[in-house]
Amino acid sequence: SFRHLTLAAALHSVVWYASGAFNNPFLQRSHQMSVSETGYWIALLSAIAGFGTFFGGVAADRLSTRLKDRRWYMWVPGIATLLCVPFQFLAYLSPDRAVVLPSFVGLMFMAAVFFGPSFAMTQALATLRMRSVATSLLLFIQTLIGNGIGPSMTGLISDRLAPSFQQNSLRYALVMIGVVNVWAAVHYLIGAHALLSFKRAQFTRAAQVTGAPPPRPGFQHGDPASILRDRGPGHGETASGCHDPAAGHGDPVPGLRDRCPIHGETPRVVMAARPDM
Repeated sequence: SFRHLTLAAALHSVVWYASGAFNNPFLQRSHQMSVSETGYWIALLSAIAGFGTFFGGVAADRLSTRLKDRRWYMWVPGIATLLCVPFQFLAYLSPDRAVVLPSFVGLMFMAAVFFGPSFAMTQALATLRMRSVATSLLLFIQTLIGNGIGPSMTGLISDRLAPSFQQNSLRYALVMIGVVNVWAAVHYLIGAHALLSFKRAQFTRAAQVTGAPPPRPGFQHGDPASILRDRGPGHGETASGCHDPAAGHGDPVPGLRDRCPIHGETPRVVMAARPDM
């Protein structure tokens, strides 16, 4: 699930960084805007992208809670990324400013939706002691692929199209690179499916340890470790449910070692920190 999430964010960033690098010259070249006029619109669109980021976080939180399905943290950015494509076609192909500028508003709003849900899901999938590394890895791959490929590939396509389309070559290059958003959306949807399989396996593993009945089909909201709460300490465990190294029999709940309280935490804090996604 994390692999698909990272790849989806990186592919979407290919389009994000390409647009950021070439939207300014596109407006000047294809719509004869002055430098000051272009700067005004780029600044306004950047502010709109900020609202899109906020909307993405709120939408993912509300939908996952109301519908009791945490896959919305994948579906929200996936849907928004897919919706970017028609806005890109209108913004880059239309000759009329009355169509181009409103399309850019919708494009920038939808393009920024992925930030909040992607980072939230990264934190949920990582163990307690790996969350900083997981976030750093997401940012590293996202920047490496997005900023490394997006602007350079767009410029290369524009140069290759220039003999045939002259000043409109950049227009078609941005449209072509924008189709990568479809690929990114597919990985968000695959990641949501993988998230369901991951959580079912987590419930099954916990049920095998406790003897609880198998989980019901579906993907319900709630703490996946809640079935462990009423369990008394097993052999080799402390009262908090963590493994006691002195017992020397290994971890009775494989994979939950990182959920044990660290110095200064109580078991209650650690329980709250367990991902319920």
